[in-house]
Amino acid sequence: MRYLYFQALKATASKKNAGTGGFYEIPSNEANAAVMRINFTSTGEGMNISVIKLVRGNGTGRAPTDAYIINVRLYNDTNGNGQFDSSSDTQIGSAITTTAAEKYEFTGFQFNTTTSGVNSLFVVMNTSDAEWNPQMTFNLSIASTNDINTLGEVTVAIL
Repeated sequence: MRYLYFQALKATASKKNAGTGGFYEIPSNEANAAVMRINFTSTGEGMNISVIKLVRGNGTGRAPTDAYIINVRLYNDTNGNGQFDSSSDTQIGSAITTTAAEKYEFTGFQFNTTTSGVNSLFVVMNTSDAEWNPQMTFNLSIASTNDINTLGEVTVAIL
């Protein structure tokens, strides 16, 4: 089943405070490292997001494997302050512990956006105690518009 959407959903992603070369450090054995904020803005009507796919790519140098990343999770910016707060922001869906072809696919959740302001999700990870190479870098991205599935609150047509 495919859907045609009549209203706009705009998603922008921003990374955490970048250090030298546009990258920032995440130590080994780190819990709740917020690595990306995804901002959604709905126009015309609210939207229900049910799938988000993130691709883990090689930044520069050697990229970490699944052995270095224990899990990746999505959190709703529940308090709306634009900062990840592990004590007050709410986890959305299940944690992803391994990737398929370097892709984290979050499914089985519902994140409802509104037309009043920005709706944000944080991508949060836990790293292992494996020895990190200082040249090991990576990035997360939303590779295509097909990597976010949405349904409008009102206007959805089945193709």
